[in-house]
Amino acid sequence: MSEPKRVGRRTFLNYAIAVVATGVIVGAATYFAVPKGEVTVTAPGTTVTTTVTGTPTTPPTTSPTTSPTTTSIKPATLAYLSESGPEPELVAETFKWYNQAFPGVPITFKPDICDRTVSRQKYMGMLTEKRNDYQLYWCWLQWTRWFVAHDALEPLENIMPSDLLNKFKSALPKWIIKFIEIDGKTYNLPIYYNSLCLFYRKDLFEDPKEKENFKAKYGYELRPPRTWKEWVDVAKFFTRPDKELWGTTVDGKAWAFFYNEFIYGNVGKLDYVDVKNKTTTINSPYFVQLFETLAELAKVSPPGWEEGDWFTFGDPMFAQGKLAMWHNWWYPWPTFQDPGKSKVAGKVGVAPTPTIDESTIPNPAASGGGVTVFKFATEEQKMAAREYLTWLLSDPIQEKMALTGALFLPSRVDILQKPTVSSLLQAQPFLELGEKLGWSLQNLDTLEYEAFWVDASTEAFMKVVKGEMKAKEALDWYAEYIVKTLREHAP
Repeated sequence: MSEPKRVGRRTFLNYAIAVVATGVIVGAATYFAVPKGEVTVTAPGTTVTTTVTGTPTTPPTTSPTTSPTTTSIKPATLAYLSESGPEPELVAETFKWYNQAFPGVPITFKPDICDRTVSRQKYMGMLTEKRNDYQLYWCWLQWTRWFVAHDALEPLENIMPSDLLNKFKSALPKWIIKFIEIDGKTYNLPIYYNSLCLFYRKDLFEDPKEKENFKAKYGYELRPPRTWKEWVDVAKFFTRPDKELWGTTVDGKAWAFFYNEFIYGNVGKLDYVDVKNKTTTINSPYFVQLFETLAELAKVSPPGWEEGDWFTFGDPMFAQGKLAMWHNWWYPWPTFQDPGKSKVAGKVGVAPTPTIDESTIPNPAASGGGVTVFKFATEEQKMAAREYLTWLLSDPIQEKMALTGALFLPSRVDILQKPTVSSLLQAQPFLELGEKLGWSLQNLDTLEYEAFWVDASTEAFMKVVKGEMKAKEALDWYAEYIVKTLREHAP
C-alpha cells in the first residue's frame, strides 16, 4: 500500500500547526416551508410551545440603529480568515449588515474565505512568524484550546464589555463553556453547534408491509437500527436499485469518511492516539468491527459513493427519496423538511448513531464554531473588533442570523426559544437527542497530526472494500502509519 501524500516535514517542524486540511464545515444555509400548527421546542430547563402561522421567507431587517458602544474608534481594517462553509460565510455576511447599519463607523472589513487547505496554510504562516495578517478568525470549538496553547488568540475579556460577555455566555448551553473558557479566560464566541444522528424514512419504517417482510426475513422487528448488525441488515433490506432506493450510503471522500462514519461518528471520544507515548489503539477489535461494518454498508451504497461526501452526494440522495437511512451531521434537517427542496418532507425521523451493541451508549462527537480574535491585532483593531462583536452579539442580530437557516443549531438557548426561530427550525428532536445522550465535544489535541491521517484512513478502508486486505490487516497498516508520523513529527 502506498503512503498518502503528506505535508512537508520542514513546514511541519517550523511550526506544529498542520491543522487537518480536510476539516469539514458542517451546515447548510437554507430556508424551508413550515407547516402550520403547534411546534414544541425543548431547550435545557425550558419548553416553549408556539403556533406557526406561516412560512418565513426572509430574515427580519431590524437591527440596532445606533453604534453599540460609545467608544470613539479610529479607522481600522479587520481582516477575517475562514474556511468556506455556510456558518462562517454567514459571519462574513454580517460585515455587510454592519456597514449598512453604521455607514459612519470607520471599520473596513476584509473577509478571506477560502478552501480549508489554503486557510490552514495562511494561518500556519501567520502564526509561525507572528504576523498581523488577520484579526478575526472562525475557529471550531474543539480547536480553540489548541490555538490558545499556541499563543494565538486574545482573551475576549481584554476586548469585550464584561457585562455583555457574561450575558452571552450565560445564554449558552453549559457544556459549551469548558471549550471556550481556558484558565478563567474566554477565547471563542460560539455561533452554532451540532452533532451526528441517523436520519431515516418514517414512511418506510412504519409501513406495515415493510415491517412484515423484514421480520419474516431477519426474525426481529423493523426499527431504526440500534446496533451495527441491525444497521447492515436494514441497509440490505431497503436496497432496491431497480426502484432507485438504497438502504444507506457511505462517504467515499477522505475528509467526509474520516469525520463522519469513522472517527467522529462511531468513536466519539478522540483518544485513539497517545501522542506522548506515540501509540495508537486504531487497530483494536472495536475499530476492526467498525471497518467490517462500514465495508458491508459500502457494498449496498449507490453507484458513485466512492467520490461522495455529505454535501454533494448523501444529502441530495436522501432529499430525493433515494436513501432509506442517512448518517450525517444535523445541518440538513431544514432542507429535508422543506417541501420545495425535499421529496421526503414530513417523513423524516431522527435516531441516535448505531453502536457496536445495545449495551454501548451512542457517543458521536459534537462540533460547533465561533468568532475569535488573533492576539497580533493592533490596539486600534482590537477596539474595532470590540465595536463589531458587541453589535454581533446583540439580540436582534443573533435572531436575524438564526432566521437565515444557516445555523443549526444557534448557540444561544434564548435565541432558539424565540417563537420566530423555534417555529422555523423545529429543533426539538435534536435537543432531546443531545440531552439524552450527552454532548461529547472533544478537544483535538492531535490537530497538527491529523492532516497526515485523513487520507490514510480512507486508503485503508478502500483496501477492505475491494477485498485486498482484511479489516485487521488494513488497520495494522494504518496504525503503523500513525506511529510513524508521530515518531517523525511529535516532540
